Amino acid sequence: MTMKTLRTTCYRMSWSFVCSKKYVRSYDHRRLRCLIIVMIAVILCFNTARAMEAGEHYDEWYAALGVSKEDSASQKVLMPLFVLMQTEVIDAEGNGRTESDLRKKLREVWDLKFNGWNHRVLFHWGFNQTCKTYLPLKGEIEKQFRSSQKMAQRHQTECPSTPLEVFLKEQRDIVIDIIEKERIRRNQKIINKTQECIGFEGTSARGFATILWDVHIMADYTKTALDGLLSSSRLFTDFTNQGIDRMGGFKGADVEAFVDALNKVQSDPVEMLKTVKLQFPSLLSKYWGETLAKRGITITPPPQ
Repeated sequence: MTMKTLRTTCYRMSWSFVCSKKYVRSYDHRRLRCLIIVMIAVILCFNTARAMEAGEHYDEWYAALGVSKEDSASQKVLMPLFVLMQTEVIDAEGNGRTESDLRKKLREVWDLKFNGWNHRVLFHWGFNQTCKTYLPLKGEIEKQFRSSQKMAQRHQTECPSTPLEVFLKEQRDIVIDIIEKERIRRNQKIINKTQECIGFEGTSARGFATILWDVHIMADYTKTALDGLLSSSRLFTDFTNQGIDRMGGFKGADVEAFVDALNKVQSDPVEMLKTVKLQFPSLLSKYWGETLAKRGITITPPPQ
């Protein structure tokens, strides 16, 4: 059940109960109003605390690039790349219905469980961050290992003479190596799809992928489930150095002004996202508009 369906179900059940004749006879209007207020507050909590859903991420990507909601032709070109990044890379472990190969292996071999509630420690580090030094991931693995009876049993079965902490650290390092190899594999899939859909190659493809990945993380910051996300300071550096600079072609006072504007709000990813959606489309149109147009993508900057 999606969060949208859950909210709708809760609302309908609560409203049906509130509107029933038996309930209205049992309570005075003041109590009725209080209960309605509580019900609305619960529904709002569902809305603000949840993670951003796939469709919302697609909308944020379109807005960040300056692709109009009515421009179905441009969306058709970009959608295969967006779907890949959303469902097979960044949020692949956050799907409660379908278990990725990586998530299945981590669960079966190491008793590591990743799902909607903690999936952001995986692949929410951006396109360029190695997971070997990513502290949120290390912390989550260590926390689950310490409470895992299966890992304690494996220790007793496989190497009881080795101290438990040493065994768990060795297993943690093995897990991280596996995730790192998967990160490299997924990154290459993004590069290939970027070349296929847009025609960008080499560093330009990597720069563009960085920008999209960072926009996804900025959008996640608009919700309250923030554990595991790349820090705001690293997000700014990644977006500007590994995104804008590496993509190439962005040169001029207007680009410097855009980076300065991001720098002023780098402590707040939500404000960074607003700045990107307001200013980046005009730069993309100016410096890359002709290249994108050849692929059938039209950039429509928002009014300034």
